Amino acid sequence: MNKTIYWITAVVVVGLLSFFSGMSVGGYGSNIASIEGNLVKETVDLAEAYEFSIETIDGDTVSLTENKNQGLPTVLYFMSSTCSTCAKNWAALNDVYPDYKNKVNFVAVSVDPTDTVDVLKDLREDRNIIFDMSPGNPQLAIKYGVKKQTAKFAIDETGKVVSRHDGALTDDGWRAFFEQL
Repeated sequence: MNKTIYWITAVVVVGLLSFFSGMSVGGYGSNIASIEGNLVKETVDLAEAYEFSIETIDGDTVSLTENKNQGLPTVLYFMSSTCSTCAKNWAALNDVYPDYKNKVNFVAVSVDPTDTVDVLKDLREDRNIIFDMSPGNPQLAIKYGVKKQTAKFAIDETGKVVSRHDGALTDDGWRAFFEQL
């Protein structure tokens, strides 16, 4: 019965993402502004980021309010355990993230409701992932207007979305994405 509910939820989420794919939600990026190395940066109107409070696979709570209170910027990275493009990002992030761990609050949020805590813990072990991950949360993805599993949002220390990027990034691309914050 649980598998049926997961699959129905997944179909609904895919349908909603397809429906909203033509809309710009919350003003979060739509114009390609520049290409910096291999980082394609989309401009945004410094829209206020949507509040979120999510639990990581380790049981820690990550929230936009807490991140702002710490005075550190945030990167939200929407992914899925079965996404091949995401796997390219994981490898690059494992190389780059240690340099930014104390400078940027980072969390990978799955868009797949079947990405449970156990699935993501297995993924972390198999891929030696070193960054925080949160189980399937399609509602947050819809709130942020996510159109692709590889959407990344750079949120400054005041809670403003300063850029977004869809697709894979190399080590240099991730460095450029973190450095803009």
